[in-house]
Amino acid sequence: MARPAEAIQQFSLRSVAFFLPFTMTFVYPFCLLLLISEIFQKDFFLRLKSQVTSPFVIAFVLFFIAHLIGMAWTLDVEAGLDSLGRFIPYLFFGIFWVAAKYEHQESYVNSFIAGLFLCSILAHYNYLYFLFPEILPEGILSGKRNGIETAPFLSHVMYSPILAVGVYLVLRQLLIPTDIFKLKIFVMRIIIFLALMSNLLISTGRAGFLLFLILFICLMIESSKSLGRGVIKILLIVPAACFLAYQIPDVQVRILAGVNDILIFDKDVYSSLGLRYVFSIHAYEMFVANPFFGVGTGDFMREYPNYVISSYANLPYTNNPHNQYFMVLATLGLFGAIVMLNLLIKCFQYGDHRARSILIGFMVISFFESYLWRSNTTMLFMFFMAIFCQRRSFLFASIK
Repeated sequence: MARPAEAIQQFSLRSVAFFLPFTMTFVYPFCLLLLISEIFQKDFFLRLKSQVTSPFVIAFVLFFIAHLIGMAWTLDVEAGLDSLGRFIPYLFFGIFWVAAKYEHQESYVNSFIAGLFLCSILAHYNYLYFLFPEILPEGILSGKRNGIETAPFLSHVMYSPILAVGVYLVLRQLLIPTDIFKLKIFVMRIIIFLALMSNLLISTGRAGFLLFLILFICLMIESSKSLGRGVIKILLIVPAACFLAYQIPDVQVRILAGVNDILIFDKDVYSSLGLRYVFSIHAYEMFVANPFFGVGTGDFMREYPNYVISSYANLPYTNNPHNQYFMVLATLGLFGAIVMLNLLIKCFQYGDHRARSILIGFMVISFFESYLWRSNTTMLFMFFMAIFCQRRSFLFASIK
């Protein structure tokens, strides 16, 4: 029988996983509970030593410390503290790391999928509500995207990548099962997969499509006995899957909108992709002017007007370039970039196949949004890096 502190930690981890697709208001109490229960662990000092001596944990902590150091040359202290607050979860990565147990990985994944499935049901209802508002009562709406966002709690910016990770994990359970085959469980996973996949297809977030495509390609390789077979699967299945997905009106609209953004860029940059390009080139100019240490953790928005090209002066300003790499380069320069690169390398080094696939996906979509700065996607990334890491530095005895 598990000790109380151990039982509370496992409950907290599963609860964090379950509420990842919800607002962080639901997640933070369980993070606090996880922290408190860690203090009461019998082998607390051994666990603490494992954290402070692990290069993997240190890489996450350093990412926070880099932004803390960046406060030293930040003039807009209020904005700096707000931005620094977004990185506080990185300090607690080590607790996720020591609390997560290898033999409970599937239970964490299943908790996450259960929470996401519930959100998916609510999102489908919202979709039907928008189609038939005169028949159905209003559902749980986030109010994002001018009130037409189907996701119940989050904007499409964060919800669609979370959906993509969920679809990948369920599909992986179907293609690479780790438990004894049971028809009921298999059918249930098929139902969940279809629900999450259809939710992704009606979601307004294109980053989710891109992330799932990358994860799907990685899964084709993961599920193959050799790289060659994986490549053949990719060449045969991915084009067909993309063609079929394109036949769905909601998907087609989003893809055509993206293509249109590119085609009209020279005439009108006021579009999702166009603005991201403009924000990024201004952030790059900010980096070039401050190459070593950037403008400071909180001074991106304060300094942004100083680097706006005259032809783009009438466009909106932003508090981040919607590009994680330029965000770090602009605010912390090469100093911050090296710290972030170390974090990514350590994730690849310590992660299993699932962690590496999610890492690669996040690295790609981070060209289009600051996903390691956004709350829910930051917690999602940290959580799965923690539970899918390979235990190279320690292995605590499981207490059941």
